[in-house]
Amino acid sequence: MTDFSLPIPPTSTIALSFPEKHVLLLTFNRPKALNVLTQTMEEEIGRAMDWFEKEPSLGVVIVTGAGPAFCAGGDIKAVLRQINVGAELVGSLFYGTTANGFGALSRRSKTTKPIIAAVNGLAFGGGMEIVLNCDIVIASEKATFGAVETSKGLVGIHGGIPRLSRIAGHQLASEAYLMSRIISAQEAYERFHFVNRVVPLPNLLNEVLETARVIIERLPRRSKL
Repeated sequence: MTDFSLPIPPTSTIALSFPEKHVLLLTFNRPKALNVLTQTMEEEIGRAMDWFEKEPSLGVVIVTGAGPAFCAGGDIKAVLRQINVGAELVGSLFYGTTANGFGALSRRSKTTKPIIAAVNGLAFGGGMEIVLNCDIVIASEKATFGAVETSKGLVGIHGGIPRLSRIAGHQLASEAYLMSRIISAQEAYERFHFVNRVVPLPNLLNEVLETARVIIERLPRRSKL
């Protein structure tokens, strides 16, 4: 176990573990709810990421999901209920509460440490926005991606649209968002180009850890790890 300079923040909706020296594994841990974000979850991710940024013994964070989903985004049903009754939208359900975007990850841009997405299953809505902001994306062959909220007349505004447009081009980004396309892992790799590598699900964590090891091996040249 790595000796930390700072106390590990307490969590209830995410799990923090340390599978390799200098590596944090942050797992969205609401598998029965497909890791749909709640306000508590968003706050815990934000605190964990702030801690990771400041903890000098850590150099790479891997983000993944427990169960069959990476992250199914925000609670669209709750948003639609609020819209139907004319209520004021709760920010954390849809708009996010910080400058770092959905889940305190989708617009996080000032980090000096790499973020790797290990996409184990579906990544919809805000979950896809998180993926698009990661530095490296490795997906299981079972992973799927989609801006499914557009089929309900909603749109994610936390950085996904301009990022996908820059990565895949305007026309493919328009196809994904305007048609609410469900994109397979292979298509995300071959056609949309926001996935670095597709691997069998049983191999996912090992593949991601090997990538993290390569990065860590190069960190001493520019840091004190």
